[in-house]
Amino acid sequence: MDAVVSGGGNSLVFSPDSEWIAFHSASDSSLKRLPVQGGSAALIAEVPEQPAGLSWGPGDTIVFSAEGRLMRVPVSGGTPEPVTAADPALVHRSPEILPNGRGVLFTIGSNTGNGRIAVASLTSGLITELGVSGTHPRYAETGHLVFADGGSLRAAPFDAEELALVGGTPVPLRQEVTVGLFGEALFDLSETGTLVYGGGVPGTRSLVWVDRDGREEPVDAPAGSYVTPRLSSDDGRVAVDRTDAGDSNIWVRDLARGTETLITTDPAVDWTPLWTPDDQRLVFFSTRDPQGLFSKAADGSGEAESLAPWGESVALASPSGWSPDGQTLVVWTVSPTGLPDLALVSLDREGIIEPLLASRFEEAAPAISPDGRWLAYHSAESGQREVYVRRFPNLGARTTISTGGGAQPQWSRDGRELFYRTPTGGMMVVPVETEPAFRVLGDAELLFDERYLLDGSRRTHDVSSDGQRFLMIKVNGAEPDGEAVGQRVGLVLNWFDELQRLVPTP
Repeated sequence: MDAVVSGGGNSLVFSPDSEWIAFHSASDSSLKRLPVQGGSAALIAEVPEQPAGLSWGPGDTIVFSAEGRLMRVPVSGGTPEPVTAADPALVHRSPEILPNGRGVLFTIGSNTGNGRIAVASLTSGLITELGVSGTHPRYAETGHLVFADGGSLRAAPFDAEELALVGGTPVPLRQEVTVGLFGEALFDLSETGTLVYGGGVPGTRSLVWVDRDGREEPVDAPAGSYVTPRLSSDDGRVAVDRTDAGDSNIWVRDLARGTETLITTDPAVDWTPLWTPDDQRLVFFSTRDPQGLFSKAADGSGEAESLAPWGESVALASPSGWSPDGQTLVVWTVSPTGLPDLALVSLDREGIIEPLLASRFEEAAPAISPDGRWLAYHSAESGQREVYVRRFPNLGARTTISTGGGAQPQWSRDGRELFYRTPTGGMMVVPVETEPAFRVLGDAELLFDERYLLDGSRRTHDVSSDGQRFLMIKVNGAEPDGEAVGQRVGLVLNWFDELQRLVPTP
């Protein structure tokens, strides 16, 4: 009973009687169903894009998210039909069909910190926003809406017949529930009242130096939820995004003195810092208003300045590198429909974003060569992430760098080596030349295979100026496998008793 199943986004679900599993097949871009007791998978529908949520409801109806809207299809098979209309600015995700089949709960605009809970009638198609912020809504048999908001699990009384909230302000019930980039949350409820949830383990990540032989040296910095470390040009400071109590901010640490400065304090999500070429400022993405790229002095002084005010036309972005003249940024972006692509932002053109490389596959982690003539990036077009190089900015034929999986490429300062991560979090290096044309000069070499933090879309390491050391994020007290790191799972039996006590229904 083997099948290639897409990961993430709740793309696998049991039938209401638990006899079947519906899933998205990555191998042939389709939605299928598989009997739990064994047998062959049956085709439900062709679905090229991995669903951003999947729900199997009464009457053998499946609702899923694709192309930014909700679709439904009979389990017996057929052509998917729209439940909601596509919105160019906002995406509809994480559907949950109500047990009575009258409606489907879902999230509007589900990037972290910017989701809203809504319900759509499955008879009229009418959409009603419920007036609460959050993502990943689920219905409890006790008559409650349960959802995630800023890493907190919340609940409010909900009438499944009227498709409306019937109580006051949602009540926080659990903290440290992991919420993904697009609002997907690690929790679920059983009909019998069991709650299962996953959360980040506080203080499980630390910064370490690792040399080319794999020897590790700790950095004088407190443990924390680090994600994307970025070294200044002299290796003296590191800027990093860190999440504390659900609040993501930018910090700068002086590696010699052991002091650190909090750069951002806005309650919005601030992440993926990038030093300006002169090391005087930091550029980062923020969900504050207007959402987009911001810049702030690297010593924390002054106010953050908006560089590219995109609003909700871009759900997420990660500034990744500069052109040699320091006027153009290459960024990894995620559209409101969830497609990760590469783009350019010209700072002398009021932050206008121009597509660089876009397809229905993931393209991420762009890196411009020191001479500004070549672009390294990874793409999942082959079915797994691999590293490629193309001419920049006028893309031509590509050169494949990695085999057997690769991600997060980075150039050495002299442009003679290209580093990239293995699927398990290790580090590879390959010798290259960039003039007069790009050419790989030898086989890729494994430098170390220790499993350090790996987030496929954002580069979770940095390389020293001499190319001899790597600033990595170590996950302490755990054996991370790829991106699944630093998590703990909570299981609460008879949770509905607690839910009814803390959030009484009318």
